[in-house]
Amino acid sequence: MDSALFETWFQNQLLPNLLNQTLVIVLDNASYHSRMLHPKPAKRHKKEYVLSYLQEHNIAMPNGKITKDKLLAKVNEVDIPTEYVIDGMAKEAGHIVLRLPPYHCILNPIELIWSNLKRNIRKHNAAPTLSAKLVDLIRQEVDNIPVELWRNCVKHVKDVENSYVSPNIQRFIIDIGNESSDESSFENYDSCDSDDE
Repeated sequence: MDSALFETWFQNQLLPNLLNQTLVIVLDNASYHSRMLHPKPAKRHKKEYVLSYLQEHNIAMPNGKITKDKLLAKVNEVDIPTEYVIDGMAKEAGHIVLRLPPYHCILNPIELIWSNLKRNIRKHNAAPTLSAKLVDLIRQEVDNIPVELWRNCVKHVKDVENSYVSPNIQRFIIDIGNESSDESSFENYDSCDSDDE
């Protein structure tokens, strides 16, 4: 998978098949989901690209001799929001892209669906290589994903989200007004500071 292939599928197959209402499209941070519309200049870019980036974002040019290093320093002084190609496509079609935090696939219900789908394909697949029979099996298994499974996966993800929002934290009180210390309360305390013993 690469950006060009994903963007073609997103534009020509996904977006035209979405309902005529604003939907939230959940994406992880795979590189092919995240091609930047205007990548922030870096050392690898030519000076001309850095100059055009500064001009496009109305960033004042540095005074004196304009070296590439000075231009890059100027770029780094300004916080310009990242724009992704996919987000622009979705917005143009009236939808919103929600990107998951990195390494939080547990917040994406489709990961649970993929797991179930792959398990079913492995269970029913007799072909050791990619064949027309296997492609048909994949299509059949995708078509047979029950609505109830989707519902359960979304509910599970919502439960995980809620556990992050309101974690089960036990309440404890530290009395800083009492100057006497009860030695017995420190019996099971492992000190990190061995010099104090």
